[in-house]
Amino acid sequence: MAATDGVWRSLLLGHAHRVLSVMRQNARFARKRDPSSHSPLLDGFVELRRIVSESDDVRSLDAMSYMSPFLQVVSSEETSGLITGEALTAVRSILREDLLQPHTVHAGECVAAIAHATSNCRFELSDARSDDNVLLLMLEVLVSVAECRAGVLLQPESVSEILQTCFRLSCQQRLSSLLRRAAERSLEACIRAFCVKARDTIESGKDWVEPEPVPEPTGEKAAAADGEDSAASSTPEQRDADSAEESMENAKDRESSSQSAASLSDSSPERAAAGDVPVEYKPLGSPAVARILEFACSLSDPHDQANSVPVRMVGLDLLALVLTSMGRAVGKSDVLLEILRTELSLMVVMNAYGADVDVRILSRCCSLILALFWTARDKMRVQFQVFLDRVFATIGEGKHVPVSLQEIALETLLDLCREPSFMADVFANYDCDVHAPNVFEGVCKMLSKNAFPVSGALNHIHTLSLEVLMAVVQSMVEEDASDASTLADEDEDDEDDVADADDTSGDASAVRHERRSGRRTSSESRSSARAPGGSQARAGKSAEGAGRHEPAERDADTSGWSVESIRMAKELKQRL
Repeated sequence: MAATDGVWRSLLLGHAHRVLSVMRQNARFARKRDPSSHSPLLDGFVELRRIVSESDDVRSLDAMSYMSPFLQVVSSEETSGLITGEALTAVRSILREDLLQPHTVHAGECVAAIAHATSNCRFELSDARSDDNVLLLMLEVLVSVAECRAGVLLQPESVSEILQTCFRLSCQQRLSSLLRRAAERSLEACIRAFCVKARDTIESGKDWVEPEPVPEPTGEKAAAADGEDSAASSTPEQRDADSAEESMENAKDRESSSQSAASLSDSSPERAAAGDVPVEYKPLGSPAVARILEFACSLSDPHDQANSVPVRMVGLDLLALVLTSMGRAVGKSDVLLEILRTELSLMVVMNAYGADVDVRILSRCCSLILALFWTARDKMRVQFQVFLDRVFATIGEGKHVPVSLQEIALETLLDLCREPSFMADVFANYDCDVHAPNVFEGVCKMLSKNAFPVSGALNHIHTLSLEVLMAVVQSMVEEDASDASTLADEDEDDEDDVADADDTSGDASAVRHERRSGRRTSSESRSSARAPGGSQARAGKSAEGAGRHEPAERDADTSGWSVESIRMAKELKQRL
């Protein structure tokens, strides 16, 4: 017997003895020491001790066989807070000791049962301190099941149940402030664990898509169809028999719903023998993250009267947490990318662009924009156009906007302009596209206007706008220097190839022409790959846009727009 197996065996037996000792101190269970009477809760632990003692390897046991007795106590309304807390402590210890692995028998069903039983925990209320201790243990168990290795088998329904439980506890004003803050931290820890597991699933190529539910016929058509089927295929005697059978089924359903605690003890082999189809537990992936994003977006909706400013702040923080935890993997899923382009972007604009924008809300919206830029910049061309126009240009202009909001917008724009090639990509994707507005020009005009002290006295807005302008110029200079360095390296390679051609065939002009053509093609592909619009970027200005920008022939060369951008930036610097 391995040493680890002995540790796990002592862990299970030790926690079973602790729960039993606390239960037997309770008057309700002390009266049932009579051998003729039986308690399902006590009998479950007796069976657990027998299974663990007779097993040669605890790791080969069915997960539900040693977890069900504890979950029955957690779900039972007959137990006190002290007994429920002891059972929750046992579940937390089992999860933290990694006894439950993804390859354990019925591990998926076990983690789903833990999430459901803990989220629906019931116990008799006593004093406030003891009740808070039980609720805190509930949060710790939810975090443990999310972070354990078998937590990768949690399904989207269980993920939603865990999030709702943590958020519900964080909003209950009757609870202490410390417990509500603990619920918020638990919510963040669960989301972080879910996103890390989903990121690994997506990057390993094991991601899956949740099938869309098939809509059932409703309304008059469904009633008519049911009426026709029953009239054509049944007789009065059969209809009477069907109604009697339906009544019996309803009675059985009511009886089974009243025994929810006992249902946890039913193992999967027994259900499979009864003819039930086993549930397929897929790894945690995009569907679970989609549930998290939808949940956070619902909390961030400013049009929902139930969402106060603190609730919207929590929702925006959760959205930023998902993006930072998922990283670039969030752009590899079409399901998640669609949510980013629609619901999440809409929440950012609705919270940042309005008549009563709060400083705390705007700062979180700007943080979200930065997170989107770092994770999915090449797949959100239209969204970044809206962000630059509606958030930064409008708020940064300062019309009917408090100075604090203007500072936040300009500071975030400064962070973006300091990113390599950001403003160059903005010019290439929008100002060089005849079908897109001149975003680069609009931002520079706004900054130039803000940088000039009309009243004669300098303030923080003037210096901040000037700093953003200098960051734009610096970005263009670095971009031009990078392109010049690349061209110099390629010219040096050309000279080497020409020398080799002179030594072999003497056809130097053909080699030089071939190298220049390949250099132009590779330069264009590099520009398209780095642009925020992806393959849609760098659409050249046609003849109808030649009055505002360089002709389309000029845009065919990669360095054309960059040189023109440097010229515009230098003229703008001289004007300042």
